[in-house]
Amino acid sequence: MTAFYLYGWATRWTFNPTTTSNQLQNSFFTEQARSILRGHLWINQQAHPWECFFVDEKCYGYFGIAPSLFRIPLVIIGGSRVEENAAFFIALASGIAIWAVVDLSRRMLHATGGAQSTWAPWSMASAAMLLGPAGLLLLLMDPYVYQESLAWAAAGTLVAANYVFRWWQSRSPHLLVVATIALVVAGGARPTPAFVGAVVAMGLWTTTRKENHRDSRTNTRLLALALVPIVATFGVMMLKFGTLLPPADSYESRTTRDIQYVATINPGPSNGVKIIPTTLFAYMRPDALRFESSPPFVKFRFGNPAWGVGYERIAFLPPLPEDYLYVERTTSLVALTPLGVSAVFGALAITICKPRRRIYLILLVSAAVQPVIMLMTWGVSLRYLADFYPLVALSIAILVPFAARLGSQSPQTRRLTTTFVALLTAWSLWVIPAIASQDARIYLFGIASG
Repeated sequence: MTAFYLYGWATRWTFNPTTTSNQLQNSFFTEQARSILRGHLWINQQAHPWECFFVDEKCYGYFGIAPSLFRIPLVIIGGSRVEENAAFFIALASGIAIWAVVDLSRRMLHATGGAQSTWAPWSMASAAMLLGPAGLLLLLMDPYVYQESLAWAAAGTLVAANYVFRWWQSRSPHLLVVATIALVVAGGARPTPAFVGAVVAMGLWTTTRKENHRDSRTNTRLLALALVPIVATFGVMMLKFGTLLPPADSYESRTTRDIQYVATINPGPSNGVKIIPTTLFAYMRPDALRFESSPPFVKFRFGNPAWGVGYERIAFLPPLPEDYLYVERTTSLVALTPLGVSAVFGALAITICKPRRRIYLILLVSAAVQPVIMLMTWGVSLRYLADFYPLVALSIAILVPFAARLGSQSPQTRRLTTTFVALLTAWSLWVIPAIASQDARIYLFGIASG
């Protein structure tokens, strides 16, 4: 049902899979699929007219090839008639992500013996609401290449977390193979999850190294979990650019000189550390919304002032100079999902205080890799908040078994907890759709205007 809801949003409730973004239109992943069938990775620039990395005068995108591989059967069957169908694939990836984390939450609930609690259905329903209709994935329902790459990155990361937890319970080696494939897909859509597997593998190897029954096959699969997603992600980069990262000096933007300028002054990952204070503050400050008297009553506060009336500049914190980042309209994680942020701190506190739940800590730390890498990039945008989704989602999943134990608490504790959860969920159910609608330049709740 949640995937159906998101598909409705992505298609403006027309349920037409060829629905395209109101802002930009392209066919990057489909054209890249055609290129793969021809034996190369460069594309016709008309398929992605807004920006390119030019190598030997050929246009390449910095996205991976996983979403294109999913389209190859369609291209083989439909040929030149096949369109991008980004709305369908975004909803599909988002549905997979939500299934993975809701199923993981159910498994954690059973593992702790909380499934028999009378509060278990309430805790699962609350989690499903926060992960779906009130979740950050709704920000990606503007059908375009950038949003789809983020959706597949979230889906791959959460499927991997699901199968790592299954492995922890059963020690069945093939489950690590599934987790590795999922992370290859995630990194093959967007590079930020490429190192998630390395963190997971290191955590699993450290915590299980004294187990007598751990065999060489398990060690081999842990090594593959660590290395294969990295090799696959950056191997594609090498095939495209001849370097591990897209070369900034070959970048060309057709949309705005702001991006071109920022790409020129950011030579590489060495700048990442000094970017973090500015991007972290931008994505975490609680005052990132503007309130108005007309529906939907909340609007973006920060963005490029040249793009519209009322946008304020983000704060650039030392050591980063002014105007060193490309900034689109944006708000913060705290403003959109205060309950999700609270869940992250709550889950961390529980896992640190309970050493037996080491697998929870491993999953949380690995999920934090994705947003940390994102914070080091030279852009600030609303859609990048989706890089936090795996971390927030896993935190909510971890807290479900503890919420199910509310039945054993005092009536006052139960009232306070349910009121807190209900109010903050209601806030996200209002604010996230309102902001997502404005970002996609459509009417409220995903309905097309005009």
